[in-house]
Amino acid sequence: SQQDFGLLVKQLRQKCEDIRAREIQKTLQKYPKDLSHDQLEDALRECSRAIVSKILHDPITQTKAFKDPEMEIDQEEGSFEVAGRWLRRFFRLTA
Repeated sequence: SQQDFGLLVKQLRQKCEDIRAREIQKTLQKYPKDLSHDQLEDALRECSRAIVSKILHDPITQTKAFKDPEMEIDQEEGSFEVAGRWLRRFFRLTA
């Protein structure tokens, strides 16, 4: 339903926001307060890389699970390919 989808979007946004907040806090604790321009650049790169990695971790892991016979996921034929198509669609990736 529309309400369920709204809740799903809210949960997804919150999960991403939690990741963002944690990574910013970790970065702030790691670097001194009086950063040089180069240090700030390094800190921003490190933080943004960690955010992207953590946001993509679960979708990638769950998609790979479609190919893993050990995982308790419905192993319908072609399910890995379907999951891959959905990921491409969700992230607007080309072929």
